[in-house]
Formats: sequence, structure tokens, C-alpha cells
Amino acid sequence: MNLKQLIIAFLSPRYPAAYTEAAIAQRLNASQMLDKRCTVDEVSDALRALHKMKMVDLQIDQMDNSAVWQVTEEGSKRWVLEGRVAV
Repeated sequence: MNLKQLIIAFLSPRYPAAYTEAAIAQRLNASQMLDKRCTVDEVSDALRALHKMKMVDLQIDQMDNSAVWQVTEEGSKRWVLEGRVAV
């Protein structure tokens, strides 16, 4: 699986929760499902690409004004079609 697929696989089952880029990178690296560790910058780039594809939405956390990401309905549909891989 590639980074974008794993991001969707991480966010989908946790909806409606939203996560920072650093938290997503940390969890993906802990899963050891990538060939190499990903950086926060790589996750950020993948999230922006997924946002353009309408697979994720950027939210602003009201508690601390941090940017957090959440899967969209379209992203969840893609996750189901790809076999509901758990991360």
C-alpha cells in the first residue's frame, strides 16, 4: 500500500475523529506497513493531494487552533472498496 492509501485506512475507521499530520505520521510509522518511515512533510504532501481528491478535509481544532485532518465520505467509500485495511 502507498502512503495515501494508508492515511485513508488510518482515518476511516476513526471517523469522526481528526488528527494532526504529526499524529498520522507517528501512527503510520508505528504500524510498520510502509517500506520506510514517513516524515511529517511526506504525510502533509499526501494529505494535500487527498484533499484535492476530496478524500480528506482539513479542520481547525477549536481547543488549540491546530490543523487536523478527517476522512470524508468519499474517502470512506474508497477505504471500503480497497478492503477495509486496518492501520
